Amino acid sequence: MPENQPSDTSARAEAQRHLERSAVLFQKNLLQESENAVREAIAADPSFANAYSSLGAVLKSQGRLVEAENAYRVAIRVDPNYGLAYSQLGSLLKEQGRLKEAEEFYRQAIIIHPKAWLNYIELGEILKQQNRLDEANSMFAKAQQLL
Repeated sequence: MPENQPSDTSARAEAQRHLERSAVLFQKNLLQESENAVREAIAADPSFANAYSSLGAVLKSQGRLVEAENAYRVAIRVDPNYGLAYSQLGSLLKEQGRLKEAEEFYRQAIIIHPKAWLNYIELGEILKQQNRLDEANSMFAKAQQLL
């Protein structure tokens, strides 16, 4: 079920409260507690893509990269229009040197949010690393236009 159509608004509100608590814990670098709070959010509302995306971020911070990748992919499955999950997954793949895969996810993020300038910069960096300089410069120019 898409993120913007929760199965139960009270479940979504409960999930949101858990996510907010997770964010506070994350800022305090209490990563295991933050993860637990995100998992409570998912339990409260399994249709909440933001919760899976947040789980991916917490897991990535813990160095649990395979699990983080899986969480981002679940966020995308839950809500194929949740652009943040595409850019988060793109970032993770880029950091692992999986540039072609990262490129695909950034391109999808741009389709979903064409005015999110940072995605163009990240995609430009990926293209630059692949020595596709004309395409990279085009992405950087697009980002500059959006600023």
